[in-house]
Amino acid sequence: MAISDFYTLNKHYKTRIVPHIKDSGGEPLRALSVGLDLLENKKVQAIIGLGTSPEANFLAALGDKAKVPILYLSGSPMLSTEYPYPVQLTQDQILEFDGVASIVESFQRTNVILIYEQGEIISNLADSFQEKNIHIAHKSAISLSATDEQILVELHNLTSSTLQTTIFVVHVSPSLVSRFFLNVKRLGMISKGYAWIITDKTMDLLHSMDSSVLIESIQGALGFKSYIPPSNELHNFTVRWRRKMHMENPNKEMMELNVFGIWAYDAIWALTRAVEKVADKISQTKEQNAASIEHNRLS
Repeated sequence: MAISDFYTLNKHYKTRIVPHIKDSGGEPLRALSVGLDLLENKKVQAIIGLGTSPEANFLAALGDKAKVPILYLSGSPMLSTEYPYPVQLTQDQILEFDGVASIVESFQRTNVILIYEQGEIISNLADSFQEKNIHIAHKSAISLSATDEQILVELHNLTSSTLQTTIFVVHVSPSLVSRFFLNVKRLGMISKGYAWIITDKTMDLLHSMDSSVLIESIQGALGFKSYIPPSNELHNFTVRWRRKMHMENPNKEMMELNVFGIWAYDAIWALTRAVEKVADKISQTKEQNAASIEHNRLS
């Protein structure tokens, strides 16, 4: 839709981008393999990706070596400092983490327990708490493939170190959060005396989850979600998107357009403009070189 809309409004553009859709399955090594295939066999000039932090860092290193820009729809705090080629299209994670820390501060709590996905980089979140003089009493890294038994063992470890003034901050993927909170509920940890905050890592993909399971599992938790101000353009696009999805999948339950779909749309527009500008510069350079060669020949 982004490509069609853009070139309908910009018919004078000399360049056209062609998408090659690949699914990494959420696995870092698979993402690396897919990235290599796109670069070597498809000869792509840019990659737009949505994935976990380990996936992002694998692709960032790949893009750096190939000197190909990698546009990310999910944040990884190390990308901007380690590699020059990744471009993060979302808001800075620090803004959200500062918001989480401010909420904790407003509860007049002095301790938090931080639960995050294994492989996730949480240094920025820890810094936000430190600036508010909030102590991280315990950190718990949980694997995306953790079993219910492993989650229960970790929760038992957390209850033994939990203070009355502690808030739990959960920074994990949607595929893990439902199972995690169902086990939290089994242990009676969603009740008076417990406070839970969920970051946008889960909340931004809320509509992709089974609603009944989701409501049952995280009822009572406070969630942070990316915010896009309403506009006529956004409303019109959403209506067209729903119509298109219904026509293509008439028997499928209609899901809400999430923030990543909107960011992906904007990413395509940004990329098409960049490709055209680069092509213009290359064309101008070639013309200047040709003119210089002709001048030298005539001299």
